[in-house]
Amino acid sequence: MTVRVRVLPLLAGLTLLSILVLVASCGGGSGDGNGGDICGCTEAAAEDLTAQTSVTVNFGGTHGLSYSPKCILIAPGTSVSFEGEFSTHPLSPTVGSGNPITHTASGTTASFTFDAAGAFGYRCDVHFGSGMCGAVYVQ
Repeated sequence: MTVRVRVLPLLAGLTLLSILVLVASCGGGSGDGNGGDICGCTEAAAEDLTAQTSVTVNFGGTHGLSYSPKCILIAPGTSVSFEGEFSTHPLSPTVGSGNPITHTASGTTASFTFDAAGAFGYRCDVHFGSGMCGAVYVQ
């Protein structure tokens, strides 16, 4: 008795499954970039920091696999600094048209100015599956 296994359909199925798992873990929620749920954050529940001209988001170290604060609401023109070890927690933008966050994989501080209103997601490339992500809402 000969058993034939069709490798190509099996590989295609596994590839599709891998893509679906990756997309599902990337941001949590709809990630629509329009104020909706991004990584479990909503504009209504975000920490209101609109009175500040600069904000610091810390990560790693004593904060573990999280950003603090994770979800923030800021005014246009606000500078947001991410502080932590980027070599172990590389930062990347997720959603939001015109997201000013750029991929950062070295150093300990990176600052980005949010000039336009919108919703902008970010994540740790290594630990996003563990929920290490967040959102900046600009009002």
